[in-house]
Amino acid sequence: MGGPKLDYPHRGSTFLQLCIDALTIGGADEIRAVVAPGMQAEGGVVLTNPDPSRGMISSVQIGLGDGRDAYLVLPVDCPDVSSDTVAQVIEGLRGGAALVVPVYQGRRGHPLGLSSEMATKALELRDVGLNALLRLYDALPIEVDDPGCLKDYDSRSDF
Repeated sequence: MGGPKLDYPHRGSTFLQLCIDALTIGGADEIRAVVAPGMQAEGGVVLTNPDPSRGMISSVQIGLGDGRDAYLVLPVDCPDVSSDTVAQVIEGLRGGAALVVPVYQGRRGHPLGLSSEMATKALELRDVGLNALLRLYDALPIEVDDPGCLKDYDSRSDF
């Protein structure tokens, strides 16, 4: 899409604000936005990834690891996720699952829920994404009625 997606306009708002709204309404108690150097973001705790060229996993790792009980990972290019989906993933984590993934019509979506144990494992990943955790560990699939959990916007044609 040619550039940062945080402020990309969508449905009368921005990608970042739509993600923040879904997370907040869905029950997340703290929002963290990990941004590239020199970028600004409002809403929640803003952390800077000094080397985003390492890929999305480097941003995820910056947002993890402070001893919280659980984490949700929602890429900013997934602004159509519903707050109901967020709430269902949180409920799965509260129920004791270590790894939770929403599923719509048989396909895995976002946000990914991680217990503190899984967050520690995610911090150890090198040169691979969070899908590696889904290959190595059993995730609790949560059936959702939310096609937005599958939609990510990687190019203009995705609109």
